[in-house]
Amino acid sequence: MFNKIVGNNRIKESLGKIISSGNISHSYIFSGPEGIREEYVCKRFCKSHVMLK
Repeated sequence: MFNKIVGNNRIKESLGKIISSGNISHSYIFSGPEGIREEYVCKRFCKSHVMLK
Protein backbone atom coordinates (compact mmCIF):
# COMPACT_ATOMS: atom_id res chain seq x y z
CA MET A 1 0.00 0.00 0.00
CA PHE A 2 2.94 2.33 0.57
CA ASN A 3 5.16 0.85 -2.15
CA LYS A 4 4.93 3.99 -4.34
CA ILE A 5 6.56 6.06 -1.60
CA VAL A 6 10.31 6.37 -2.12
CA GLY A 7 12.46 6.60 1.00
CA ASN A 8 10.94 7.16 4.44
CA ASN A 9 11.25 3.43 5.16
CA ARG A 10 10.77 3.86 8.91
CA ILE A 11 7.54 5.78 8.36
CA LYS A 12 6.26 3.26 5.81
CA GLU A 13 6.94 0.37 8.20
CA SER A 14 5.25 2.14 11.11
CA LEU A 15 2.13 3.07 9.15
CA GLY A 16 1.96 -0.41 7.62
CA LYS A 17 2.04 -1.98 11.10
CA ILE A 18 -0.71 0.37 12.28
CA ILE A 19 -2.93 -0.54 9.33
CA SER A 20 -2.33 -4.28 9.61
CA SER A 21 -2.94 -4.32 13.37
CA GLY A 22 -6.23 -2.44 13.02
CA ASN A 23 -5.31 -0.29 16.03
CA ILE A 24 -5.84 3.11 14.41
CA SER A 25 -5.89 6.22 16.60
CA HIS A 26 -8.23 9.15 16.13
CA SER A 27 -5.48 11.51 14.94
CA TYR A 28 -1.98 11.56 13.49
CA ILE A 29 0.43 14.42 12.80
CA PHE A 30 2.24 14.35 9.48
CA SER A 31 4.99 16.93 9.68
CA GLY A 32 8.48 17.52 8.41
CA PRO A 33 10.55 19.78 6.24
CA GLU A 34 9.13 20.97 2.96
CA GLY A 35 9.47 18.53 0.11
CA ILE A 36 9.18 15.17 1.91
CA ARG A 37 5.64 14.62 0.67
CA GLU A 38 3.74 14.61 3.97
CA GLU A 39 0.44 15.26 2.21
CA TYR A 40 0.92 12.35 -0.19
CA VAL A 41 1.78 9.95 2.65
CA CYS A 42 -1.21 11.21 4.63
CA LYS A 43 -3.58 10.67 1.70
CA ARG A 44 -2.23 7.13 1.10
CA PHE A 45 -2.67 6.35 4.80
CA CYS A 46 -6.26 7.63 4.77
CA LYS A 47 -7.13 5.69 1.61
CA SER A 48 -5.74 2.47 3.07
CA HIS A 49 -7.73 3.04 6.27
CA VAL A 50 -10.96 3.61 4.34
CA MET A 51 -10.39 0.47 2.28
CA LEU A 52 -10.24 -1.59 5.49
CA LYS A 53 -13.72 -0.52 6.56
